[in-house]
Amino acid sequence: MQQSDEHERESLAAYGLDLVAEFREGRLPRARSVDATVHALWEIVHAPTGSRSAVLLGESGTGKTAVVQELAARLAELEPERDWMVVRVTSGEFLLGTKYIGEWETRLARLVELASRPRSVVVYIPDVELLDGVGTTSTSDSNVASLLTPYLESGQVCVVGESTPSGFAAGLRRAPGLRRPLQPLRLAPTDTPQTLRVLEGVGADLGLEVPRPTLERLVEFADLFGVAGEQPGRSVDLLRRVAERADGPVSPRLVLETLSATTGLPTALLDDDQALDPSAVRDFMTRRVMGQPRAVEAVVDLVTLVKAGLTDPRRPLGVMLFVGPTGVGKTELARALAEYLFGSPERLLRFDLSEYASYESYERLIGGRNDGTLTGAVRERPFSVVLLDEVEKAHTNVFDLCLQLFDAGRLTDGSGRTVDFRRTIVILTSNVGSAVRTEASVGFSGESGPRAPETEDVQRELERFFRPEFLNRIGQVVHFAPLDLDTAEQIARRELNDVLARSGIARRGLQVDVDPALVALLLERGYSAAFGARPLKRTVEQQVLLPLARVIARSPRVGDEVLHLTVKHGEVAVKLVSQPAEEGREARLVPVPRQRSVDAAPESASLESARAAAARLVARVEDLERAALPVVGLRGELVERSGAPDFWSDRDLALADLDALHRCDGLLTEIEGAVDRARRAAEWALRTTKPRDALAVLDRVEDLDRRTRQLEFLVARDPRSELSDALVEISLVHPSGEGEGLDGVGRVGRMVRAWARRRGYAVRVLHDRVGGETYEDSAVLAIDGAGACAMLRGEEGLHLFRSQIDGQRPGPRRARRESVRVDVHPADLSLAADEVGVQCSALPSPHGRFDRRPRLEVVLTHRASRARLCCWFPGAREEVGETLGGLLAARVARMAAERQRAQAVVRRYDLDPEPRVRDVRTSHSSNQLARVLEGGIDEFLPPF
Repeated sequence: MQQSDEHERESLAAYGLDLVAEFREGRLPRARSVDATVHALWEIVHAPTGSRSAVLLGESGTGKTAVVQELAARLAELEPERDWMVVRVTSGEFLLGTKYIGEWETRLARLVELASRPRSVVVYIPDVELLDGVGTTSTSDSNVASLLTPYLESGQVCVVGESTPSGFAAGLRRAPGLRRPLQPLRLAPTDTPQTLRVLEGVGADLGLEVPRPTLERLVEFADLFGVAGEQPGRSVDLLRRVAERADGPVSPRLVLETLSATTGLPTALLDDDQALDPSAVRDFMTRRVMGQPRAVEAVVDLVTLVKAGLTDPRRPLGVMLFVGPTGVGKTELARALAEYLFGSPERLLRFDLSEYASYESYERLIGGRNDGTLTGAVRERPFSVVLLDEVEKAHTNVFDLCLQLFDAGRLTDGSGRTVDFRRTIVILTSNVGSAVRTEASVGFSGESGPRAPETEDVQRELERFFRPEFLNRIGQVVHFAPLDLDTAEQIARRELNDVLARSGIARRGLQVDVDPALVALLLERGYSAAFGARPLKRTVEQQVLLPLARVIARSPRVGDEVLHLTVKHGEVAVKLVSQPAEEGREARLVPVPRQRSVDAAPESASLESARAAAARLVARVEDLERAALPVVGLRGELVERSGAPDFWSDRDLALADLDALHRCDGLLTEIEGAVDRARRAAEWALRTTKPRDALAVLDRVEDLDRRTRQLEFLVARDPRSELSDALVEISLVHPSGEGEGLDGVGRVGRMVRAWARRRGYAVRVLHDRVGGETYEDSAVLAIDGAGACAMLRGEEGLHLFRSQIDGQRPGPRRARRESVRVDVHPADLSLAADEVGVQCSALPSPHGRFDRRPRLEVVLTHRASRARLCCWFPGAREEVGETLGGLLAARVARMAAERQRAQAVVRRYDLDPEPRVRDVRTSHSSNQLARVLEGGIDEFLPPF
């Protein structure tokens, strides 16, 4: 090589990268603990006669490339006078730049000429096992391997090849003669002490300060989760990645973070110092897959094993068979596991094995010269969940493939390369023995529903279909239950939520108000026990998307719009409601003393005004007493009837009479109190001598006058049918992207509760759930008092809350918005016990807003209409039916009559920067927002 001129060196360098030049430029890392192998290779390269070629055989990561790099470094250091070149040429580079037949032979001949003795050249071929396929065509079997063989046998050309043992054994089939001149040098994986010595040297080369305990943890992590094959390669690879992130001494935490970024595994799962919370894993999976507690628990157990590091290191992290009917969440649970463990749902590698039913298609899984679909995907993403769907439909050879995969955690592809599956979780799915029979069955809910085969029956079918050695290698068989109605409703709500979160709604800032009747319609048309959730998802898409799109597409963007989704004549109806314009008159809304100037009026005028107003109030309450005489008469009739011997012969009628009597008593008590307060106010007015006291009398009289007008409104109602207690349902409307965090449900609930207590009404919390999925942020208050329902009817509709963003004034595009729906139902409706299915389960860690914290999750189902009610209930189990039945009855009645919910905006509350409230129906507005939210809403209640 010393006699070659610069032109020939440049010509040789054009074939590939010169490792010696890389070393001289300081870009070639040095190898550690490979002296014996490098010395053996040195001896072969310097052999005076015969073959001077070798092949390094070892699994990925054992240091084959490092040995060649170290050889190049030592040739440069120890024999600088010979001017060595170690040229890296991959199999594909032998054809680089060639187009026509015969060109590659010319290129190879030129390489042989440039690399032949006496020149000091080593040709390094990292994929030597592929040379027999380079150059072959349909008309010629000539290839690089066969043409290169004689030059290697004579020692004229020195080649150092690299391959895995299995790859070399399977390769060179067209040119087996090339094996003879390639002297094998085998590299075994290093043990832990050897790996640590290598890492210490690499760390020193990288300028890293790595304490010995940290190196030990790194090796441990690399053994469990490394992606670079065998040791020391996978530890070295991890250390180099750590070096890219290091800013000082390397800590175990930095190693964990680097490993997490590489694998997708969360640091909480990798770090022994952080405990695993199984309930958090369970909640994550349950949100994704509903109604499958046994399957979720099996996955939680697997995650626990991975966290503890107790999975078998020779096999995949887990091998599970999911068995169950179609559409019940088998694939979704696998996807959720991929997202939780490996950071992304894209880490699910799904293979539909019904597409691999023939022998030829089976070969596509492991490939030939090219990557197989399975082996190639896992080689690219070793940390993945591998889902083999509908495994029973695969060719029998696939089962043999699975035996190797489950046993050894590895597969050898068609080109002889080994693919490591030990960092994967393998999940198989099957429908064998899981057909659902939809027969009428009487259970706790009393409904017709899916009847699943028994677990023992499914197991017998699996044993009949699959070979014993196949089933015995599966870690766990997980049985999925058919989709029941409760789960179907949860899925319908989730799918509806996904639809409403799409960009067309989010970017317009729309809020969506969903009638519970819509969910019932979706269940009626989309629920199928036999086909699972898929028909339900299609129904949501078909029934909701197009009506939504029609309304949105033809409506210009205004701001603060609310979309109402409801059911009309058996079809989905959509209405867009915009917020009213900013108009209205100022009004004093709450009965508190106003700050008036003493000089506002002459003393005599103030006193006269107060006394005159008090006299008018007394006359008004006396008129109210006379107007209430029919109520007194009705009360007498009811008392007389209650004493009759046959009063309880008709229980329903008797209970109705007692309710009416209770309302009459409550109304008459309020009227009696109003008369007494009016007369005392009149007496106070007569005693008053100071202007300031006169103004206070006027305030008091004004408040009592408003209360009297409300009593006049109630007296005109029929106590038997129009003065019922109230059930106030408060729920968060599906928010726009900016609409969260204003606690609208809590604000409205506290406002109604404060108003009711001020009137002397009793208030009970029937349901209270904070946050969670859409439609779950809600509350129900029972207001017990004569006329509560009639008084609060005006609150039905939407209550809009707004708050500024980034110091800007509220506006359509600059404010956080939250809409709250209020529905008011009469509390005297009921359903027969045999019409309602009741399910209760304890809440582990509930959160509420009001006095009592919820303890039970309750699901009530009306069997005939499929109307459903899900509540977080603060009472005891035995109180559920009687307490919540009225709310379900109200929903059933509304559905049966197809009564539309109030769709108008009731009131708007600007929380800042200038607190303000505006009532749309009365056009009253005020800056006394705090007092309104504390229950001062009488000005907004009937009579207006």
